[in-house]
Amino acid sequence: MRYEEINAKNQALIRQMQEIKTLRGLLPICSHCKKIRNDKGYWESIEKYVQEHSEAYFSHGLCFDCIRLLYPDIPLEQLRDIPVKLPPGVPGDLQFDADGSCACD
Repeated sequence: MRYEEINAKNQALIRQMQEIKTLRGLLPICSHCKKIRNDKGYWESIEKYVQEHSEAYFSHGLCFDCIRLLYPDIPLEQLRDIPVKLPPGVPGDLQFDADGSCACD
């Protein structure tokens, strides 16, 4: 390799490493509400903690099992018709178990 190629690859690697921000160590989490105790001893939501300590953000929704738990009056047939936006690379044909739960786990 030439010096210019090596230098360009090193610069690209440095840029990629600057984008990496990871959480490490043991996180004290409430087994009931899932709040995390921060370094100052205060309990905060897992979403807030992760957003403050990483580059991750949350998008909220309901899984099919929770929809069935929270809205038991909705027939399973209607749940199957709810449009689902899937991330890239995930097959678009969701499969359901016999009880109507999503078999995507």
